[in-house]
Amino acid sequence: MINEAVADPTRGTIALQLFDENGKHDRHKLAIGEANKITIKDDKGNVVGSMYDMGYTSDFYYMVDFFSDPLKTDKITIEGSIGSLGQRSETLIKGNWDFSFDIDMKKANKQNKIEELEGSYTTPHGMTVTLKRLTRMVQGVRFELETELDDAAMARSPGDLWKKQMLSFHFETTGGQEIHSVNPRKKNYRDSLMTSDHRVIGNGKMHWSYTIKYLPEDKPYRFVLDAYSVAEMDGNKMSFRPSELTKPKTFKIMNDRLGWLGLHLRNRKSTKAHMKLSSHSTGKWIKKECMRSGEHMMVSSMT
Repeated sequence: MINEAVADPTRGTIALQLFDENGKHDRHKLAIGEANKITIKDDKGNVVGSMYDMGYTSDFYYMVDFFSDPLKTDKITIEGSIGSLGQRSETLIKGNWDFSFDIDMKKANKQNKIEELEGSYTTPHGMTVTLKRLTRMVQGVRFELETELDDAAMARSPGDLWKKQMLSFHFETTGGQEIHSVNPRKKNYRDSLMTSDHRVIGNGKMHWSYTIKYLPEDKPYRFVLDAYSVAEMDGNKMSFRPSELTKPKTFKIMNDRLGWLGLHLRNRKSTKAHMKLSSHSTGKWIKKECMRSGEHMMVSSMT
């Protein structure tokens, strides 16, 4: 039984109950996967989402899907294809519990408000961050921005390496009180992120979008870029004989340090190594690639 269904351009949710022969709700009989699916379609019949169980309550199955891009449709159709009940450890009950119903999106769409944003910032290492827009919807706020790397930054990230990026930021009040954080490197932060997505829109350019639950409408607030990471070829390397490695070998890059703790050569074709990465003032972690040549181990770095 579907008790409740709610949707807007950011997400769709339903409250589903499953009753046994005694009229009691069974919270453990429905397994969503290949055999049982609940999909969402737009008004053209295209599949735009697939629901999953968020848990949270034993009173019903809390089925939800967050859309990476806000839906632009006047109607969605939620279709359930349920062919079996029970978990893997028990005998499955076969049957047909399919369902389908529509949700009118016109009223929710009318409440969308788009705010074009202005402002950009270029970091000392060559990334320009440009704010684009906010889209306010019934159940959330979509925040969009773009980033672009300059020629020098692109030269440090050849090939597709520049596409390996991450942003860390937060919103705060004018008094410095945190409203919401994304990818923070701290504990006990305020989190209301529902979805996030990024894609390449040009050479060195990325478009980023985040759907969050709330941002103030009638009070000023700030966007603060806390950190970002881009994979780069550093060019530093070290060489040593594995048989002579009797104590940790330290490899320093900028303010980061790689500690090579030990090495075991199983045969001429395989190598098993133990490494430790540590990060200090730069806030960047180091990814390493290892190449073996004879008895020498060469380590080159990507920061």
